[in-house]
Amino acid sequence: MMEKLEESIQVLLCKLEKIFLPGFFNPMQHLLIHLPYEAKVGGAVHYRWMFFIERMLKKIKSMVGNKARVEGCIAEEWKLKEIAFLTSGYLAEEHNVFGQNPTPS
Repeated sequence: MMEKLEESIQVLLCKLEKIFLPGFFNPMQHLLIHLPYEAKVGGAVHYRWMFFIERMLKKIKSMVGNKARVEGCIAEEWKLKEIAFLTSGYLAEEHNVFGQNPTPS
């Protein structure tokens, strides 16, 4: 089916070039030729989707406080967040800080 789609897109673009001016076609129309091949090679879109990685990169970039030392700021902030997360988990389990109130005996 993908091969048929690739062939039909090329024919369709050739027919459109006869009707419209050459300035009508930009890289977006040319991209239609390559999309069926990308779908065939790459598979389903959710296996190639970058949204969650871009969202994580946005969070990491927001950690930068000192623009002169970007990598150090990100590493220091990441370390502090990990320590806070693990410590709060430890305190919640071991010392019952969060959650239920202890019953008086």
